[in-house]
Amino acid sequence: EDVILLEYLLRVVLRLRPLTASRTLDVIRRVAASLTHQTLIINDTRLPSKELPALRDGTHQHLINFMLKFLIEIQKDIARPGADDLEVVAPQKTYRIKKWK
Repeated sequence: EDVILLEYLLRVVLRLRPLTASRTLDVIRRVAASLTHQTLIINDTRLPSKELPALRDGTHQHLINFMLKFLIEIQKDIARPGADDLEVVAPQKTYRIKKWK
């Protein structure tokens, strides 16, 4: 369930257009800060502004790298033509066969 939520949030970030790469990264950082309940400094502002512990640099880098790689995989999935069609099960068509005379 957590992975589905994360994928949903990253798909929302992908649909925010037009966003520069730096703005997209800021939005991803804000999502990461909210999900971890820890603060990050984004554009010289500590977010979320509650009195929460700060996310350490190493953890922050690994988390953002993971989310960016996940974002790339989502983009590949979106760009793949007909990916959703493979999951659709269509009922088989029944044919009427005429008798030979």
